[in-house]
Amino acid sequence: MAFRDLRDIIGPLELPIAGKVYTLPVVSAADGARIRLATEKAKLGTPDEIPAAELDRIVLGDVRAELEADKVLPQEIDRVFWTALADVQRGRAVAEIIWEQGVDPKAIQAAQEAAQTNRAARRKSTKTRTVAATTTQRRASGSGTKTPQK
Repeated sequence: MAFRDLRDIIGPLELPIAGKVYTLPVVSAADGARIRLATEKAKLGTPDEIPAAELDRIVLGDVRAELEADKVLPQEIDRVFWTALADVQRGRAVAEIIWEQGVDPKAIQAAQEAAQTNRAARRKSTKTRTVAATTTQRRASGSGTKTPQK
């Protein structure tokens, strides 16, 4: 099986609004790590905040100006921001939930649990296939008869 280019799978976030597709900037590895670290520190009660204007620049880039020029509603711009931030922090599955349902903690939790369940099922399936393949190979390597002992 040939692998598809990873950027075709998780590439830039493209969000449609009123018939136009807005392509958000790809967050650099350094900025992504900085956002994740700030998020983790906030969870621990030791905030390492990124100023709002800087976070907006990292996540939306020039798309904010484009959205405003196109007179996109403020609540739609907020949805774009939260979707893009979720994509950086939690992955595409959660970003899709936020895009469809807004920032709903229950929906986000359900999406994360579903993703974890799917990962666990895939791991178990892979492990089962590996064990089955190994067992089959062992059986196939022998003739199935034992040599009489003297």
